[in-house]
Amino acid sequence: FMEEFVNDEEVRALYDKINDVERVALDKGKNIGILKTAKNMLRDGLNIESIIKYTGLSKKEIESLK
Repeated sequence: FMEEFVNDEEVRALYDKINDVERVALDKGKNIGILKTAKNMLRDGLNIESIIKYTGLSKKEIESLK
C-alpha cells in the first residue's frame, strides 16, 4: 500500500496540499492565541517591552491591539 502511495503523483500532491492547509491553520491558531495573550497583558498593565519579550510580537503589532 505504501509503495502505491509513494508512487502515485496525484495522491502525493493531495497529501501535500492537506499538510499545507493543516500547517496554515495551526499557524493561524497560534497567532490568535498570541494576540489574545498580548491583549490580556496590555489590559493587566504590563509594559510593551515585556509583552514583546514574552510574545515575540513587534511593538507596532502590540500597539495596534490597544
